[in-house]
Amino acid sequence: MNRRGLIGALCVWAAYPAMSFSGEALPDGASLRVLMPPNTSWEGAHPSGGAVLRAHGELARAMTANDTSRILELYRDDARSLPDGQPRLIGKDQIRTWQKEVTKRRRVTAYKPVVREVFDFGDTVMEFGGFSIAWETDAAEGKYLHVWGREPDGSLRLKSDVRNWTAPLKKPEDFFVAMPEAQAPAMADSVLSRELAALNAGNAEGVREHDLEKRLSFYTDDAVIMPHSMAAKTGMAEIRPFLTEYVNNGRGATFDKVEVWNEGFEDLGNGYVLEYFRFHVDWRAGTAGGTVTGGGIRLWRREADGGLKMLREIGTHDYRG
Repeated sequence: MNRRGLIGALCVWAAYPAMSFSGEALPDGASLRVLMPPNTSWEGAHPSGGAVLRAHGELARAMTANDTSRILELYRDDARSLPDGQPRLIGKDQIRTWQKEVTKRRRVTAYKPVVREVFDFGDTVMEFGGFSIAWETDAAEGKYLHVWGREPDGSLRLKSDVRNWTAPLKKPEDFFVAMPEAQAPAMADSVLSRELAALNAGNAEGVREHDLEKRLSFYTDDAVIMPHSMAAKTGMAEIRPFLTEYVNNGRGATFDKVEVWNEGFEDLGNGYVLEYFRFHVDWRAGTAGGTVTGGGIRLWRREADGGLKMLREIGTHDYRG
């Protein structure tokens, strides 16, 4: 991987033992697992899993039909969308612009999602998984997060979504649509917003100082991280060697600026917090240098000591040519 990809990977990291979050099929006999906090045990067959499968099935049919109107019906008006390569989209107007332009460039011929797990928080349902997709010219595999909101009639519509890839794409510029960057909704000051700001500042410091243990300290032992253009890493047994390699490989770089910040969050109850984050890194190494920006979604869980740690994280990079 080139150094630019390395620097970005240092800033963005989303439990199945040895379970890939790619588009590969679930093992024979394996069922979609569902967690409903405050329960701490995963369930197999559960109505929430069926509701998610139906909603994603509708999305899959719209995608393979290249029906942007139907795709947009599945988003709430104030939804956020974070497709890899594109600065985050806020509101249905921006999502519509992106969907229509990308559909002109890349006609989908096949799309197969594999739902891995569902977190049911009541009004908010988080769906993680992988997918394979084919266009007229090539194909790819990726990972995704859907954040669904329950409507009054019980149906699900997207509050937000993130998609990234398991390997670098051919022609990533196809997924970048030039448009004014939207401003995130203003956040009220609160104890939780200040807590997230402190965690993000610590995360940035860990990147800037090449501090492996500090970086690792933000994750639960059963975390799953879903980085840009790489396979997901499950549990500390995979995260530690992965992050160790990247921190060591990046020690020759100097970070002139590292910022990680919160652009919105939702207190999901029972000690869980959903966060929309952004990052900006300016780096140099010898005669090379550059800027990497991006964002993603994190699911934090409050641990026994009262502190928040990341349970799931999925990130994207903005396309910069």
